[in-house]
This record gives sequence, C-alpha cells and structure tokens, in this order.
Amino acid sequence: MTDHVALEHLSTLKTEQEEAARNRAAAERGDAPLLPSERLWGFWEFTYANSALAIATWAFLIGGSVGLFVGPKEGIAAIIIGNIVGVVLTALATTTMTGRYGVEQFVALRSQFGYNGSRVVYVLAVVILTMGWLAVLAMMFGRSIDGLMALSAGEAANPTGAKMIIAAIGAILLTWFIVAKGPTSIKFFNMVVSPALVLLMVAMLYLILSHHSIGELLALPALAPPFEDKTLNFIVAVEVNLAAGFSWWPYIGNLARLTKNERTAFWPNVLGIFGAAALGEIVGLLAAVALGESDPTIWMTKIAGPMIGIVALLFVAFANMTSMANILYTSIVGLRQVGTASVRAISWGAILFLFCLIPFGLVVFHPQMYDGFFIFLVWTSALNSALAGIGIADYFFLRGQKLDMRSLHGPQENGPYRFWAGFNPIGLFALAVGFIVYVAVFNPQTLASLPAFKYLTASVPSCLAAGATHYVLTRLFARGRGWGQYP
Repeated sequence: MTDHVALEHLSTLKTEQEEAARNRAAAERGDAPLLPSERLWGFWEFTYANSALAIATWAFLIGGSVGLFVGPKEGIAAIIIGNIVGVVLTALATTTMTGRYGVEQFVALRSQFGYNGSRVVYVLAVVILTMGWLAVLAMMFGRSIDGLMALSAGEAANPTGAKMIIAAIGAILLTWFIVAKGPTSIKFFNMVVSPALVLLMVAMLYLILSHHSIGELLALPALAPPFEDKTLNFIVAVEVNLAAGFSWWPYIGNLARLTKNERTAFWPNVLGIFGAAALGEIVGLLAAVALGESDPTIWMTKIAGPMIGIVALLFVAFANMTSMANILYTSIVGLRQVGTASVRAISWGAILFLFCLIPFGLVVFHPQMYDGFFIFLVWTSALNSALAGIGIADYFFLRGQKLDMRSLHGPQENGPYRFWAGFNPIGLFALAVGFIVYVAVFNPQTLASLPAFKYLTASVPSCLAAGATHYVLTRLFARGRGWGQYP
C-alpha cells in the first residue's frame, strides 16, 4: 500500500514538473506573461544587452549619412538630440508595458489595435523594416568582401558589382543557417562581436585623431549638403537620428520583458541603446567628413591603410552577421506569435528561408538602395513615430498603465480586445493620420518639407498627431461601444 502511495506521489510530482516546464516554454515563446521569478535581467545586465544590440555596424552608416548634411559640430548635436528623443519616446511606448507585465510586445498591442490589427502592425513595422535592414546589412557585408578582394589584388572596388551581390547573398544564407540553429549560436556571436566592435570604434577614433586635431575636425564642412539653408540641413540631420531612435520600436519591447521590473526595463535604454548607438554614429560621422566618404567600407581602408584596412573590413563583414542574426531571430519569433495556425505550422527553417526571399531580391535587383540608406531609414520613422505616440496615449493616458493579462492571452474572438472583427479602427486610423502628417511635413524621398519642419521636425508632429487622434477618438467612441475594456 505504501509503495502504491509513493508511486502516485511520484507520478503527481512528474506531472507537475511537466506542467511547469510547459508553462515556462509558453512564457518564453510569448504565449504567456513572464513571472518576475522567471525574468533574467537586472539593471546592468539589461544595459549590457542593449549596448550589445546598439553597438552595430549600422551606426557607422547612420553617422556617415549625417555627414552628408552637416559638419561634425552640428552633426554631434544632431546625433545626441535625435537619438535621445527617439529612444526615450520609443522606450516609453514599449518597454514600460512589457517590463511591468512580462508580456510579449505584439500580444500587448492587441489592447491598442485588436488581435488582427496587431498582425497588420507587425507586418508593417517588423516584416518590412527587418527585410530592408537585412538587405542593407547584407550589401554592407558584400561591399566589405569586395573591398577586401580589391585591396588584396591592388584593384579598384566595384560596390555594385557581381562580387558584392554574390557575397551579400552568401551573407543572407549564412544568417539563415545561424538562426536556424537557434539562439545559442546567436548568443556566442554577441559575446564575441560586441566587445570587439567597441575596440574597433576606439581604434578608428584614435586613427582619426592622430591625423586631425579636434579643432580641425569640428571645423570640417559637410560632404554634400542638399540645401543652402544651414538650419534646414541641420534639421534633416536631426530627423535622420530621430528615425534611428524610433527604429528600435519593433525590438526593445520584447527584450524588456526579460527584466526584473518596470524601472529596469526603461532606464537602461538611455544608457545602452542611446549611449552605444551615439558613440558609433559619432565615429562614423568624424571618419566620413575627415576622409570625404560616407561609406564605412571605403573610409576604413583609407584611414587604416591596406593591412589594417583588410582586418577591419573582414571584421565589419562578419560583425554584420551578428546584427542580421539578431533582427531575423526576433522577427520570426514575433511572426510565429502573431501568425495564424497555418503560419505556425511551417517549420522553423522553412519560415526563416521564406522571410529571406525579399532581401535576396533587393540585393540582386536594387543594390542602389545602400547608397540611399538614409532614405529607407527616415521612411521607417513615418510609421514608428506614430506607433510610439499611440502606445504612449493608450497605455499611460487611456488605461492608466493597467492591462488585463487574462484577456490578452485568452480566446480573442469574443474577448474585450476584439474591438471590431479583431481590428481597432481607431488605432489604425490614428496610425494612418500619423503617417500622413509625417509625409506632409517632410517627404523622405524628395526631402521636400513644409516651413514648420525647420522648427518641429517630422517625427515629433507625427508622434503627437497619432497619439492625440487615438486619445480623442477613443474617449469619444470606444467606451460607448464597449471596445477595448477601457476604464
């Protein structure tokens, strides 16, 4: 009898352990909120994780783009102003919410856009953005390899030639292979590449200062200012950096759900994301104006000489792999969360490969995208700045920082976040308003702008317009229809 009781006890214990394991797996995938005891990061751990994400080769590209519009003195100011505003608004809209509740970012967005509306936002803000980033970083990899081969052979580089395209396609395929192996391989790349990138930035800054004094650098002019009006050129540079700050919107929310509490979720973004990205951009800016070339795959060989240049280019090429692997992994994790049952049924490797098809096409058929990189970056802010405004208005001013976890994670068809057929027309309309305001104030494609752009930028009016529209229309219409469980 005693043995029978013991066996029943062991069986019950095993069942409880299996249930706990299933719950942990569901929380890690975002199917359930993470409990405080399940979260990994305190203040400094999250600061390091953010810094590792932000110290990326795209910072060199953004800094070089700033050098097209303004010289170093104005450029450093634009980098600091634009990034701090963009990062703070983005963190308020995303990390405070996911850090408090441990909820997956796009699950939380059901409270703002509905369960189907959050899928629309995912496609617009994550899929399109990530595909563009993958293509740009792959082309940077390809240009680095082309530059390496040209330096070794003593020939001129061909940034849009066949070698670049083949290497860029290889970079995407290698990224697919790394991510298909899972997060362990990505963690290894992060641990090695991120500290090495800091050393590379310090080395490049030393080489720049060894050839130019700080006074000489600050007096250098912009590479290709598009306007005679210096104030307008400066505001465009600020807008590029606002776009860089807002470009973190799709990613940092899900990082913050791993933090211990709300405060830990927010403040490390200021130290990590802002600080690390600004450092890389300033190095890219100074190198660009000092050497007359905004492309880091070119100025690195000029500043460092052939031998060191080869090492730097080789490192930059493979450092891009880390950035590509990070954004591809987080995007596919989110896609499986917001996707339908048929999407989730696709194998991990297959869905990764399908996601890479459009970046393949951009590399092959539109390699000129790399030279107009800042245009792509600024277009993303037309969407992300509006999303940040809606997030702040909804979470802080309409909901008082209160979300219903049962309703967010339970059946959605008849739940309080159903809105209208799974879409919140108010949230989606506010998003469209923010986007239209942005393009009306400043057109990223032509750089045409209204007079107000010189004083307000375009991202800030877009953020305010989207947030105000969402707030007013929700107060007027959503409560009366019982939409969204607003208090």
